[in-house]
Amino acid sequence: MAVPTPRTLKDYFLSCFSPSIATSPVATQVVVPFSGRIVKTYGVSLGTTTGTTAVAVAINGGSAISSAALSIGAGGAGVEVEATVNATGTDATASQVYDGDVISFTPSGGTGSNRRHVHSRYSARSFLMANGNGLTPKEQKALSHTLSKLEAVGSKAFLLGREGREMLLLADKIRSRLVPATPESLLADADRLFGMWEGVPAIETALASMH
Repeated sequence: MAVPTPRTLKDYFLSCFSPSIATSPVATQVVVPFSGRIVKTYGVSLGTTTGTTAVAVAINGGSAISSAALSIGAGGAGVEVEATVNATGTDATASQVYDGDVISFTPSGGTGSNRRHVHSRYSARSFLMANGNGLTPKEQKALSHTLSKLEAVGSKAFLLGREGREMLLLADKIRSRLVPATPESLLADADRLFGMWEGVPAIETALASMH
């Protein structure tokens, strides 16, 4: 008996169906119910086709994710293909999905006298702490959008008095949350300041009291 492939609870599968992938290709879509990243795509032909059928995979009608594309060769029913999405580079970013996004599978290039079928599915691996700043993808998207709005009116902040200053302070807080400073940069800033204060009696007394 073959040993089954183990699946973690972070791997999920969604399925969609196209009524035709050959002479009259029909795109199919599936809605994403949770945030994650497409890690693999699958397809299988349910009828005989000639030529090679290319299936492009995209999110929300955007550019196709090159490493997610499927290529179904000529043959009868049961021709199965799969593609593993690159975990690095531009495809790693392009394959990120958020709840409510739509993933599309668009066939082209195949031929056949009759309508053919394809059953496509994708695996999205949930990642709640995928960003180096510890934010979930949904939080990252919301904060980035808010920061864009704050920056759009930032040049007028001086007209808003106290509220304008609060707005600029909030924008700085969001920036630091989206791109947190590294320990090395924080220590370097501290060393720079202590170097400037070197020889100042009050500062030296306060530091000496720590020992």
